[in-house]
Amino acid sequence: MNRVPVVFAFPRAPFMEELTYTLGIAYIQARLKTEGIRSVLLSEADHTLSEFVRAVKRHNPMVMGISIYDPTYYLARMMARAVKQAVPGIIVVAGGPTATFSDRLILTDIPWIDYCVRGEGEETFLELYRAIESGAETSKIEGLGYRDGGEIVRTPDRPLITSGIKGAELDILPSPFGEGLIKGDEAYAGIQSARGCAYRCIFCNGPGMFKNKVRYHSNERVVEELRIIHNAMTGTMRKERKVSLWDDNFCLDLKRTKDLVADIINAGLGLRLYCELRADRVDLELMEMLAEANFVHVNFGLESAVPRVLRIIKKLNPVGEKKSDLTEEEFTEKVRENIEAAHRLGLSPTVSFISGLPGETPEEGRRTVDFVNTLPVHGAYHNRLVVFPGTELFDTYKDYGLKVDTGSDPLPCRVVMPYDPGMVPGAPMSSEFQEIYRNERYILDVVFGWWGELTVGKLSRPPLIVLWDRYGLSDEEADWLCNNTRMTAPTFIVFDRSGNHNRQYLELRGRLIPSAPTRSFYLVIRQKTPNPDLRRYRMITNPDFRKSCTLSNSFLIAPLKDYKKIRRDHGPGHTRRYPHFIFGIEDREDMAVWEGFLSEKNPDWNETGLGKLTGLNAVILDGCRWKGRRCPASTLEKFHIMANGEIIPCANGGVIGKAGEPIGDIKNRVKKMFEEEAEKRGCHDCPEIRSCSQCLFPHPLSAGEYCDFRRRHRKLSMQISQMDFLKDYDLKKQMNIVTYMR
Repeated sequence: MNRVPVVFAFPRAPFMEELTYTLGIAYIQARLKTEGIRSVLLSEADHTLSEFVRAVKRHNPMVMGISIYDPTYYLARMMARAVKQAVPGIIVVAGGPTATFSDRLILTDIPWIDYCVRGEGEETFLELYRAIESGAETSKIEGLGYRDGGEIVRTPDRPLITSGIKGAELDILPSPFGEGLIKGDEAYAGIQSARGCAYRCIFCNGPGMFKNKVRYHSNERVVEELRIIHNAMTGTMRKERKVSLWDDNFCLDLKRTKDLVADIINAGLGLRLYCELRADRVDLELMEMLAEANFVHVNFGLESAVPRVLRIIKKLNPVGEKKSDLTEEEFTEKVRENIEAAHRLGLSPTVSFISGLPGETPEEGRRTVDFVNTLPVHGAYHNRLVVFPGTELFDTYKDYGLKVDTGSDPLPCRVVMPYDPGMVPGAPMSSEFQEIYRNERYILDVVFGWWGELTVGKLSRPPLIVLWDRYGLSDEEADWLCNNTRMTAPTFIVFDRSGNHNRQYLELRGRLIPSAPTRSFYLVIRQKTPNPDLRRYRMITNPDFRKSCTLSNSFLIAPLKDYKKIRRDHGPGHTRRYPHFIFGIEDREDMAVWEGFLSEKNPDWNETGLGKLTGLNAVILDGCRWKGRRCPASTLEKFHIMANGEIIPCANGGVIGKAGEPIGDIKNRVKKMFEEEAEKRGCHDCPEIRSCSQCLFPHPLSAGEYCDFRRRHRKLSMQISQMDFLKDYDLKKQMNIVTYMR
């Protein structure tokens, strides 16, 4: 076996799922590589916990580094335990913000982690690896935390890394791009041109991480890394993807920023770029330069539109400089002025703000939302206050009447605000509405079996498990679920509206949380409607947000044969209109209507074949069986567990196994079922094989009828993709029918 001495892990919370790497680990890997030390970053996204452990064992490492953020604490703990139990001799090292500010907690609570690297890790990790390799003493390595008998030892902080060259302090570090550790064509690419921020906002742990010192890469280094990314991307990627400059404060030094942007313009790379700006540190000239450099998105940090709250959080108080010449009132107007300019220049501005800041009242929270609603932004990041260790607020939150609750995990610290957060509505097009949008996709994928394009580009991995009417789990079933769940993949629990579903949901969730490698649990409710032919599905999530508006993840499912009546009763402009309809093909009559839509003899037939339905924003139930993609049951990417423990691939699918069976046995059974079905249907000799999804359970048709239907409608897969109306769902229009509760 070709041993890799160091492996790294980057546990990701659900909202971090687009990230495929972390620059913190990549910089350490680059430093190790310059010393001839091989390392690899293992992606946990496509692994179950047991698969991840097997991947670690294949590399046979001496050391595993794991980057921990507060929201991923539970997953890091679980991964460390699983690896340590499977590879007892391995040394597990924690790094990242949580290891920096909560090292005592980690070393007390997680016995499977041996060391914590505090602060910047490039030199500390290298020295630690050398000591482990040689068996040398670690007590003189700066920036470490570890156990010594029953005591926790914290060595002195390591000084910040610097070359001593002004404006190029960080160039002493090898480039993860130049060393080939990050190719540049990743889905979510980005670089850093600087580390640190001079400001001391009390809710941010950046000041504690970098001591309010700002150090830079040279402009030449930044442009070269952007060039590497440019060369790695195809022309299509360069047109579609966005490259981020992940600086805490991209415009702190205005002259330096203008010089850098000028160099990016002169390089002529044409990358689509993103950065974060402070409204009080930019001018019109810089924003015009950003537009010329092809910055297609800029974000402004507002935090609050209330001057009193801005003073409390020290938004305008940089370290080492006098207090800003602007007053807090002038700062908010500066935000408006620069966002309007960015909008005129085509920079697609967004704004970020926080509800529940120290001292804020509900009225002031609403004032901020009202202010954001007047801005010409392309989106808003509406955050709820989190108290992170390492911030000034963490040491003083009680002074502001705040409480924290860690729930079932030591971290993160959830804020219990002094007022009901539902009293502050979400801003239209904000991140909270985007969550609703995302959950609508989840319902389609999970409940209605809509597979493929709604998932691709929207979710980085598909949902795995749906539990239907499960009111309890045996120990064996719970262990089986936890071992076979993709890490951080969401789990959905579906109940009828009747009964105490909240209690049942919480009991099931509580049963899984201690050992499940996810904290994404969703409750979906089936509801009866006055019309016995209609069923409604609704996802229950984000209760605080739902208290503030009438927006609901609600879908009606109806027989396709009733589409005319549905259009009449629920179509555009009707007061009883529902935003989404899913039409099921449940019987022969529905199939006859479906056939008629797809017939060129239909007077309303067009390229989509379903022109009559577009006004209803509708999709077809179990669209995956028509789309030309293989059933997800073939790889067990997703499956449903029924109340009796039987496993099915979709709501209309047949039985493929039983909960608790070895996962390999189920996969082999499904593979055999596909092979037998293909032989029976004559798929190998069929000219439609490339466009046919080869559905194992084509309800309500027999296998022969399904094949005949596919042959008669040779463009069906293309038509289904074109009928995928909800993938183009206009969230902004949806905002127009939302009512806010004051």
